[in-house]
Formats: sequence, C-alpha cells, structure tokens
Amino acid sequence: MASRQLAFPAGSPNLDAVDHHRNPQSAERKCEPVHGKTLGLAETAFFAMQFTIGYSRGKRRFATLTAPPFVNVLGNRNPRCSVPCPALMALSGLYEERELENTTNEYQAAHIGEIGMVIDEQGQHPANAMAAGSVRSMERRHRDAKTFVLVHGAWHGAWCWSRVASRLRARGHTVLVPTLTGLGEHVHHLSGSINLSTHIQDVVSLIDVESLDNVVLCGHSYGGMVITGVADQRPAAVGALVYLDAFVPENGQSVFDHTRADFVATQLGRAADNDGFSIPPPPAAIFGVKQEDQPWVNAKCSPQPLATFCERIRLTGMSSKIARKTYILATGWHDSPFTGFYEALAVDPSWNTIDVDAGHDVMIDVPDRLAELLEYKC
Repeated sequence: MASRQLAFPAGSPNLDAVDHHRNPQSAERKCEPVHGKTLGLAETAFFAMQFTIGYSRGKRRFATLTAPPFVNVLGNRNPRCSVPCPALMALSGLYEERELENTTNEYQAAHIGEIGMVIDEQGQHPANAMAAGSVRSMERRHRDAKTFVLVHGAWHGAWCWSRVASRLRARGHTVLVPTLTGLGEHVHHLSGSINLSTHIQDVVSLIDVESLDNVVLCGHSYGGMVITGVADQRPAAVGALVYLDAFVPENGQSVFDHTRADFVATQLGRAADNDGFSIPPPPAAIFGVKQEDQPWVNAKCSPQPLATFCERIRLTGMSSKIARKTYILATGWHDSPFTGFYEALAVDPSWNTIDVDAGHDVMIDVPDRLAELLEYKC
C-alpha cells in the first residue's frame, strides 16, 4: 500500500542514511532519541523551512528530515528520522511530495529535541492530537475562505486598505484592492473624462478578468456609489455588499445629491481654483483620522475627478437580488453625511447595520476591528 513521503527540494543538504520505513524491525535502524539539546532560533527556523507537510483524511503521510552535516536539528544520533505528519503541521512550509511504495504500517517512535512533541506507535500522544487539530482548523479555514474586493473612497487609493487587506490575507482570504482610474498610483491618468461610470467599469472589469464569484464587495465613502453600480451590473458575482460609512444611492442620484449645498459649492469652487476638473484632497483631520496617521494620509491622497461627484448613477434594480447587505457607520467624526443612510437601513430587516467608534477612514483607524467585521459579520 502506498503512502506519502515529503522530501526536501533538490539541492538540500542530505546525509547518506538508510530508509527507516523499509524495515522498522531492524534494531540498528531505529530512530534513537538523544535528549538534552535545545533548539536555537536559527535551528528552529531551518527546521520549519525545510519541513513540508501534507495531510489527507483517512491517511497518514510522513515527513522525512534529512539533517544537514553542520547541525542535527532533531538531536538524534541517526541522521534521518520519520515521524507522523500531523505532529509537524505547525512547522509546515512549501513542500514537494513523492510516493513510497510498500511502506510498512508500523511507525517508529520519535522524539523531537526539546520542543515537546513525542509520538508513539499508535500516534495517540497529545502532541499528535494537537497537530491534528491544527490540520482540522486549517481545513475549516480553507472552507470558510472568502474573496473580498475592497473599493476605496474619494481622494484615496488602494493604499488605504493595506492594513485590513494584510490581516484578511493572513487569515486565508483572497483580497483584491483596485485603485480607481485617476487616483492613487493611477494619478497620472487623471483627466476631465473620468466619471462615476469609469470607476464602476474599473471594478466590473476586475471581476470579469479575474472570474470572481461570491465576492464580498465593500465600498468606503464614495466607493458606495461604485459598488452599487457594480452590483447592478454583475449581481451574480456578488455574494454580499458592505457599505463602509458610504453612500447608498438610488437610481438617478449622485454624490452631490446626498450632500449639503455648502459642500457642493465648496467642492465646485476648489475644482475651479485647481484645474477645473478635479478637486484637491481635504486635510485628513476633517475625516477624524488619528493624529499619528494624518501625515501619511495627507501625503497619499490625490485629487478627485469632479465628474465622479456630478454623474447620476443609472441602475436597473438587479442588485436587489443580493441578499446579504451590511451598513457600517463610523461614529467617531463630526458632520457625517452618512448617518441618514444608517438610520434608514437600521429599520430595514433585509439589512445588517453596525456602528464603529472610529473616524471616517475606518480601515486606517481600526483595521483589526474592521477585518473582524468583514470576516464574521458581513
């Protein structure tokens, strides 16, 4: 019966040693532990990087360590030792596999230095159970993994999502963060022809090119306008909508339709004083950004195309097919234009509403909290 062996990539240090799987009854081939060796940081790192782990239900796989000549990481007299794979899951890395035919079902006991993992022949040691639990946790995380598309708001770019994106990716999720045309690293494309439709198409094209489905589509601030248009055009690809302190427009509405007259006048004046077609970014302090982050945000923000605020969105109503909808309100800043959306949706049973004590740039102020909400509440 075939089992699996995990081997080092070609070129890894290798000592010429017998294969203990072939004849475990041979006394001189037993893996004899030597105690009293404590793994140092460098040795632990080498051990973790060299091991590669596989796992499948109903089968045990084996990982074989070939110790380098300059260090015996396991602290064993024999240079090669086989241990049941689950015990090493916590030390996993990239791996390559090869089949071992006619491998015996009798497993040799192994002690791994001083790191506290000891495996008996039945694989029933608590360390084995702990590692097997890690395997189940990893499998469950894989099953629960989501695909997020995070859309920034006005004057921002993909950079503002970096903290949240890194946290979600670390938890096994797929995260795509487009920068809308004319903003962020695409500021060199800024022109008077860029409008709301341009930005909607940016995200629609991303979904099409990446063949995305069951996406958690999250839009911040002005990004709410964008994701509304995207969901209307690609409802089958969207599993959930998340409006993060954002506009929730109806057909025929624009950003300026949802803001006070003085705000509209101010933005039109600022655009006229600039180049006539883009609005310079306001200081981060206006949005309640934490003081320590304000220099970073001020340096990264770039002018917003004026037409994106003026264009009225055209909707067919197809986004109504999306059942999971969440509105997150940031309560830690003044003069928010988004409170009305939150209050209206809070009484709608088809919406989930959440408030967060943070400034308008929630993803910058409280990235841990937002990552948690996106993962578990949306």
